[in-house]
Amino acid sequence: MLGQPKRVKSGFPRIKDGASENLFQFGLDQGLSGTVYTAFAQDKNGALWIGTDVGLCSFDGEYCETYSVAQGLSPSFVTNFLVDRQGQKWIRYGDQLGISVLNERTGTIKHLSTAGGLSNKRVWALMEDNKGRIWVGTEEGVNVIDPKTDSVKYITKTQGLRGNDVYGPIFQDSRGRIWVGVFEKGIDLIDEKTGTVKHIAPQHGLGNGLNELIQDLSEDKSGRMWLGTWGGGVRMIDERAGRIKSLTTAHGLGNDRIISFAFDEKGSAWIGTYGTGVDVFDTKAQTIKHLRTAQGLNNDIVLSVFADKQHQIWIGTEGGEANVYNTASGNIHHLSSRNGLNNGSAFYFGFAQDSQARTWVGSFGGGVDVLDENTGTMKNITSTNGLLYPDINFLLTDSRGRIWVNS
Repeated sequence: MLGQPKRVKSGFPRIKDGASENLFQFGLDQGLSGTVYTAFAQDKNGALWIGTDVGLCSFDGEYCETYSVAQGLSPSFVTNFLVDRQGQKWIRYGDQLGISVLNERTGTIKHLSTAGGLSNKRVWALMEDNKGRIWVGTEEGVNVIDPKTDSVKYITKTQGLRGNDVYGPIFQDSRGRIWVGVFEKGIDLIDEKTGTVKHIAPQHGLGNGLNELIQDLSEDKSGRMWLGTWGGGVRMIDERAGRIKSLTTAHGLGNDRIISFAFDEKGSAWIGTYGTGVDVFDTKAQTIKHLRTAQGLNNDIVLSVFADKQHQIWIGTEGGEANVYNTASGNIHHLSSRNGLNNGSAFYFGFAQDSQARTWVGSFGGGVDVLDENTGTMKNITSTNGLLYPDINFLLTDSRGRIWVNS
């Protein structure tokens, strides 16, 4: 039986001190249980699920709930998971611990290992196909679990795989084909309609050695497959054009060790790297924007990137807090005395905007700062050039365009 989750009222996300981007921190203070964020998923009700080093957490916008060992998980460290169409959570652990299936509706948790039909206890990948079957990548091939018939089908070298160690991810594309990452063997492409397995290997442009270790697989809106590799950057497979393109440090990436990526509503790719944060690749402009600790990330070792239904990008790192970036709200710029404000303190009481779209900011002891974003200039008004007192409480714009200052 599944135990009742630990339920905590969530606090508000916060912006990291000194951040230059609208990256919000969401962690222990907001109700999450751990500090390592390995995976994200969203269920049909909109709740966000987060895999951590201290269990599996859900966030519904108001409360955080955590399932850990006390509720029935095998260990507390969740390496990866998926939410199937029935709402069940298939949980993968590290080492040789198999998987667990958490069912909130029935209040049960089931553990699957070799005794339950898996070919191997070391599980690397999980994926649900369009028929509701769960594909499990192990050290001894792929296990295809059909929950409807409670049966398992095995796909190994005997059935055409190049290797049995399915270390990389498993992904189903828009044509229904299954992409399988095989340890140091590249990619196997399974087409169940034709009963064939196609191999994409080094000679096709994937790279060599460790560069063939596929960490993530995804498909963009144009049908191109994106492969994140360990040491070889990103590979983009365009089957229509018959070519494989590379995106590496030579093209502007911060790191060639790619762990995870996601696509936002504009089609930009958010690429999580191991050591240099997130690179945002604008596929139209062909430009790269870097998000690192200097811009507000809590850690530059990124373990997971996920785009939710609310136009937010969730970034999981190796330690600290989860990071949330809202792509619809635009950037948040942090202004201080380093950027030209006259007051070095944090006491800013009055704000107003004039007919020229300039922003007037009143501070305690610093007078008024007038920010003109169109020209990128800052003007300071203090007692030395007209104000009666430098301590400003309120600002007001009247119908005639005048600024009233209360000090």
